[in-house]
Amino acid sequence: MKSRRSILTLAVTVTALLMVVIAVDYFFAKRKAESSLCQSGITSICLAAHIWAEHHDGLMPTNFICFSDELTVPKILICPGDHLHQPASNWAKFTTNNCSYEILAPGLRAGDTNTPFLRCTVHGHFGYSDCTVYDGVRRHGKFD
Repeated sequence: MKSRRSILTLAVTVTALLMVVIAVDYFFAKRKAESSLCQSGITSICLAAHIWAEHHDGLMPTNFICFSDELTVPKILICPGDHLHQPASNWAKFTTNNCSYEILAPGLRAGDTNTPFLRCTVHGHFGYSDCTVYDGVRRHGKFD
């Protein structure tokens, strides 16, 4: 009887540990996917800003509203890893409470590729005027 109880206890313990490992693995996989999607979003935002700059003397936008036509919808300004903010339903309702990103260098010259233009407040990723993203480890190109 004692050995049956020991085997059952061992089986329950192993199952519980396995469930913890799976949950931790899922958590880190989800975080990595959110980070990758964030980088993609930053690239899109920087591309929209760069397009805007081409029509405004080569200067990057000073705020998100001024290049809202290039961004199309405010939903892009919510990082996939940001679970605190909700996207604005339209640009008329947009505030900084509907945004996960901050413009670090308003009016930056589009050719200045050494100064970060944008930063994700969730992941800390930086976006540059050449549409590259620094994730804290390396700078990713547009087509990485």
